[in-house]
Amino acid sequence: MLNFSGLSDRWRRLLGQFGIRRDELEAFGLQEARVLRLPRSVMAASIAINTLGLALPLSIMQVYDRVIPHSSGETLLALLSALIVVVIVDGALKIARAYMSAWVAARFTQVSMVSAFERVLYAPRAAFTADPPARHLQRLQAVQRLGDFYGGRSRLLLLDLPFVFLFLAVLALIGGWLVLVALAVVAAFAIATVHIGRKLRAAHESRDRQDAKIHDFLADALTGITTLKGHAMEPMLLRRFERLQRSAAEIDYEAIELAILSEAKVTALGNITMIAMVTVGAVLAIAGDMTIGTLSACTMLSGRAIQPILGAASLWNEVQKMRLGLDHVRELFALPEREHAIEAAAEPRAAPAVRILGLGHRIEDRTILEAGDIELPAGAITAFTGDDESGKATLLHLIAGEGRPTRGEIHIDGEEPGLYRTRHPGAIGIVAQNPVFFRGTILDNLTLFGDGPTADEARNAAAFVGVDRDIARLPSGYDMRLGEGVSETLPTGFLKRLAFARALALRPGLLLLDEPQAFLDQDADRQLLAALERLRGAVTIVMCTNRPSYLAMADRAWLCRGARITPLGGRAGARSDAAPSFAELMRGFGTAGAGAAGRAATAATEGPTP
Repeated sequence: MLNFSGLSDRWRRLLGQFGIRRDELEAFGLQEARVLRLPRSVMAASIAINTLGLALPLSIMQVYDRVIPHSSGETLLALLSALIVVVIVDGALKIARAYMSAWVAARFTQVSMVSAFERVLYAPRAAFTADPPARHLQRLQAVQRLGDFYGGRSRLLLLDLPFVFLFLAVLALIGGWLVLVALAVVAAFAIATVHIGRKLRAAHESRDRQDAKIHDFLADALTGITTLKGHAMEPMLLRRFERLQRSAAEIDYEAIELAILSEAKVTALGNITMIAMVTVGAVLAIAGDMTIGTLSACTMLSGRAIQPILGAASLWNEVQKMRLGLDHVRELFALPEREHAIEAAAEPRAAPAVRILGLGHRIEDRTILEAGDIELPAGAITAFTGDDESGKATLLHLIAGEGRPTRGEIHIDGEEPGLYRTRHPGAIGIVAQNPVFFRGTILDNLTLFGDGPTADEARNAAAFVGVDRDIARLPSGYDMRLGEGVSETLPTGFLKRLAFARALALRPGLLLLDEPQAFLDQDADRQLLAALERLRGAVTIVMCTNRPSYLAMADRAWLCRGARITPLGGRAGARSDAAPSFAELMRGFGTAGAGAAGRAATAATEGPTP
């Protein structure tokens, strides 16, 4: 940010009205705001540039009042040489200052965008889902616009504002009462700007709210465009978009009208300044109270003093938009910071034990979960069953560290879930009821676009689940692209098993499954049951399911009813000491033996599936 250490409190408040305050960024938690502070060299360059701006008016005054009357050619040559040097130095300083300002703004944008996106990525599930994705995108765009504002000419203009008093002081020194003309113009400018500024801010606030509605509508429409086309809903959506756009156009008309009116007033005030200075100065010169050189210098000084003020008026529209952007950025950085910024543990992951201690969780005024102490043994398969309103899916999110319970604690090998997930990246695998895939190939999604498992590990995981045979039947195999409308043509059961393979490719120690049987046909269901059976002892599995066959294979089962969790039973035994490790299991399912493994898995679970 700007360094205001040498300015008075009154001047700080004045600059604050133009959107520049030291605490503006620090107020919403952006610790990297320090990178936006301009170096002292830029401040020194601004002082030099504005001081050199006095050279031309004072030289003109000397030429008219002394050089011409005395026909002094040597003095004229000396003044001309000095002015050439001043122009060269002034241009070089302005270029260097603009370069430094742009570099600082670019650095700020880079640091703040990374920090903002980190907030979004590591925000608790409840905090992030409170607003639609379009709103978060709008806030991220506000960070970019804020960086553009601080890197543009507006910031350099604000640097020049304090030097208005320097030019007015010199004008008063050589022109006397003529300075009152410039001060009157400044007062008129202030009144007009404040009046229009309030209306501009109201118009921009209205447009901002309308933009949020349009972005939400477009996000929903484009996300489900295939479904919308299938139901022939194009005319209805077009009419709705027309209504939204009509309201936005009306607001734009008001804002543009106010901006044009502001520009017209600025131009008129600039012309009035020059006319008033020449008129009053001419009267004083005719009366013999002022020389022609002094009048010329005063005219140039008044123009130099009014220039940054009129420039600020022309930027008033941009300033109002920036201040709205600050509100969006504050909302973005109001998201909780990343809780655990520690290095990942180097030791290999083992199946962890999960302990739930006096759990209680509420959403708004409604109790979602209520339980005593629950032990989920390491390597065991634990199932939670209940209706859709029982809160069993919420329990999975709490175990995954995507939120904190209102009361009680959850420990994974003695650690809080968020800390455990940070110390052991990939240790918690999650398969949602409706998995999401990203734009890319199947192999890209399984390997997390090269930042996760290797291609061999991904193929082994697919073979372990039995989905590799279905992938082989696709025209492009592992190179088939997802997330481009193609996903909607693929069977949901295939995508569900693909998500299961993606989770296994990370070699998790804890596997969380939300309705794993959903959308699976009979053959895929048998394969998944066989895969879960092979994982018994090597991975701690926690699943939410109402399917009897999955409840029957669980070591322990719990019933979620009326927000309470009670024991349901389960098979005896949890984990055998002779259970193979996860790595040994996956090595046994290389691509070469995938077919045999899949047939063995099917044979091992033949029989009707409830």
